[in-house]
Amino acid sequence: MLLAAFPKASHYFPLVPLAWALRARGHSVRVASSPALAGLVLGSGLPWVSCGEDVDTRALWRGFDVLGGTDADPGAHTRERRARAMTMFAAVGEAMTPDLLDFARHWRPDLVVHEPRAYAGLVTAEVLKVPLVRQLWGTDYTAGRWDEEGPFLAPLLAAHGLDPAGVDPLGVATVDPCPPSLRLSGGPAAPAVRRLPTAHVPYNGAGEVPDWLRVPPRRPRVCVTWGTSTRSAARAPEPVVRIAEALAGLGAELVLAVPAGRAPEGLPPGTRVAESMPLHLLLPSCAAVVHQGGAGTTLAASAAGVPQLVFPATVDGEENAGGVVASGAGLRLDTAAVDDGARVAEAVRRLLAEPAFARSAALLREEVRALPSPAETAGLLERLVTHPG
Repeated sequence: MLLAAFPKASHYFPLVPLAWALRARGHSVRVASSPALAGLVLGSGLPWVSCGEDVDTRALWRGFDVLGGTDADPGAHTRERRARAMTMFAAVGEAMTPDLLDFARHWRPDLVVHEPRAYAGLVTAEVLKVPLVRQLWGTDYTAGRWDEEGPFLAPLLAAHGLDPAGVDPLGVATVDPCPPSLRLSGGPAAPAVRRLPTAHVPYNGAGEVPDWLRVPPRRPRVCVTWGTSTRSAARAPEPVVRIAEALAGLGAELVLAVPAGRAPEGLPPGTRVAESMPLHLLLPSCAAVVHQGGAGTTLAASAAGVPQLVFPATVDGEENAGGVVASGAGLRLDTAAVDDGARVAEAVRRLLAEPAFARSAALLREEVRALPSPAETAGLLERLVTHPG
């Protein structure tokens, strides 16, 4: 089983529980990505294949405000954001594919599993005629976008003798970790997808349980995080700082979950900073979480049954926020509202004070638990190889 991931934690981590399950069933598993992902893959205990050279993805976003300024044309901003994103995904795919193809020709995988932005996995499966499975990291908003996004990949596909019109980006099956309440309903033009619903088992890297996390909090604990992908591109001052300032008077225990070495300064007294704290360790103790709409955070909070306040900072963040609100498990504010302390404080106050949010979050947690486990899904993937069709 060959697993391919775009070299970001948010894209790789959702693959880990399934990879563990495949290994536990006795299958040979290899994880392939750009060199930058090596530490995360090896830290998860899985065999690693380095492919190509790292691409400076930050350079592709330089000079662009991901959140959009107050003077930005929303439509133009969204189009440029999508174009930059697809240029980035294509560039990484072009860098990874030659080495991945070379490895796969010798190792001869029976199945390729990729998350939707690891296009080197798609090309490898197409060239070698190996069954392809998509592992989603959140809502399946990429399923119906091939006509729009395929042209960005045309040079990559052509370099390996493929035509976008003849490529099946959906593969033979899609591992879908979204509970029903968060899953996109699609529409009349949505493509048919063979879904394998799978319970989301949160994995956010290795981490030590600190002493303060071993005892129940005396006050409602609120986690504030801005993920790892959007945080570096967000305009100053950092959103987590503004949010912490807005929540300082609520009487809650604030915990800011940030990447290692990125602890912000100028925080209100009593604010706790948790660097590189895996959310699957922190969130079960929280009464609410405030975040940027990343799929990993959304699903981790759903699995923990925690009410959410979402500031969607990306396209899929909008989808995640919509699902959270529709489920009754949380609220949504525009990213510009980060600077409106009164609105932020009122939204979190509601999450803590109104029992309906906690009840809906608990129902969402039960939806997650009711789905088949990664171990069960691993068995289904095994049968895709032994009994195709």
